[in-house]
Amino acid sequence: MSKNFLVERVLPTEQIETDKKRNYEYPILLLLLCIFLAFSFYKLTESPKTWYDEGILTQVAMNIAAEGKYMIQIAPEKFVSAGFVSTGYPVIYPVGLAFHYFGMNLFVARFVTVIYLLLFMTLFYILARRLHGVWGGILAASVMASFAPLFGHGRNVLGEIPGLFFLLIVLYQLSKIAQQNFTASPYSIAITGFATGLAVSTKPIFMLLLPALFVAYLWSWPRETRSIKKLVAFFICFLIPVGIWVVTQFDNGDSIASMLSIYSNPAGYSPASLLHIILGNVRRFFTEWKAIYMLVLWGAWVISFGIRWARGKKPFEIAELVAILFATFVLAAYVRTEGWYRYFFLAEVMAFLYLPRLLHTWAIELGRWIPSSTKFLQYATYVFLVLLVLGQSYYLGAHSWIVADFTRHRTEGLENYFLHFDKSKSVFIYNVPEVALFANGVSYYQYLEVKQYLVVGQNEIRELDDGRPDFLILFADEWEKTLARFPRYQKQEVIDEYVIAAKKPA
Repeated sequence: MSKNFLVERVLPTEQIETDKKRNYEYPILLLLLCIFLAFSFYKLTESPKTWYDEGILTQVAMNIAAEGKYMIQIAPEKFVSAGFVSTGYPVIYPVGLAFHYFGMNLFVARFVTVIYLLLFMTLFYILARRLHGVWGGILAASVMASFAPLFGHGRNVLGEIPGLFFLLIVLYQLSKIAQQNFTASPYSIAITGFATGLAVSTKPIFMLLLPALFVAYLWSWPRETRSIKKLVAFFICFLIPVGIWVVTQFDNGDSIASMLSIYSNPAGYSPASLLHIILGNVRRFFTEWKAIYMLVLWGAWVISFGIRWARGKKPFEIAELVAILFATFVLAAYVRTEGWYRYFFLAEVMAFLYLPRLLHTWAIELGRWIPSSTKFLQYATYVFLVLLVLGQSYYLGAHSWIVADFTRHRTEGLENYFLHFDKSKSVFIYNVPEVALFANGVSYYQYLEVKQYLVVGQNEIRELDDGRPDFLILFADEWEKTLARFPRYQKQEVIDEYVIAAKKPA
């Protein structure tokens, strides 16, 4: 009786506070959601322009939907293994399923990725709110949602956003486990392991999550609550999605070791040239503003860790430790790649998630040095986040390549061309895999130079030498290079950046 009475005395006050939060939280979230959805779907099939990597992934999804084969077509009724593809079934199978039920076109493929994008942003906000409170969560999510590369990678059929969604599930579960004093239920351990496996299966770069989890476990998980049973449960649940990835991704003739070597050295650099590549990419962090932005975010985060450690505040909360270690490993992996900014995007997302916390740490530390400005600095962190959102939003709307592609008509041009294409004719797709989705229902041959060391359909070039395909489609700059190589073909028309060449009359 007394216990219930106490609850009744406490509940109204808590309910009032909750209602006050909802009064402003829900309308703001609804407004942000409407803006986010509008930007996610506007000109979805034109921006970003469909390109090489997306083309390979949509081809595999097409072949799953039409043939039940996780393969790449190189000639009519002729397929090769897609084991080299660095995005797995958590992306490709949903797209293939959507193709099966709703038709094979770019809108259907990208609709699936936008669903992943929405799931990612929803979980990002939930986790940020858990870490920073309502306002901190809203501002962190707004910083993330105003970041132009989010839409560049999220509106495309790629693996980054789906993989990040699974990574956020891992971080959320770790945060929940820590809050429960590491007395984790088997259910939480199972979800953590399964989500880790799904992230790794989505894109091999998420293998870097494993050493991050291992170090965080040794550092932050109390010894008295460690259990072999929990570790076994984690790895069993981790291996289930990874096992599915191995079965679906690799053909009987594939060597998993050779495929992993592709993932470990995606650019195929020789040991002699690797040092030069690494130094060149390190230089980017001091000479190119997008890389500088990444370095500043990461550096401020690491220093905030040091500040909390020096002040005896035990900075290594397990979820944050996993996040910062993963971000650090991603940056280390980035320097031995071709240097595309996309390769450190995952680290940027982790930094944005913890941005309010690192700014709060900096504000408190500066307040120690200037006590009279403590309150001002606390408010300044919110002002800084608002200004960052406004600045990123301006760049997104005025200068980003996402907005620049709104004026393109690549998809429209390719759709119109193949809509009126004579289905009795054949076409050769020369190193432009994104075209295959538009050539659905057309007999096509294909040559792909994925990397200098990874060529698909090399033998099919003989079909062009013999003049068997009726049409040849390739990039305009490739046409100039191959003009003398394929004398049987002449330029017919240009669509966006593609040249379509027709076989010369006999």
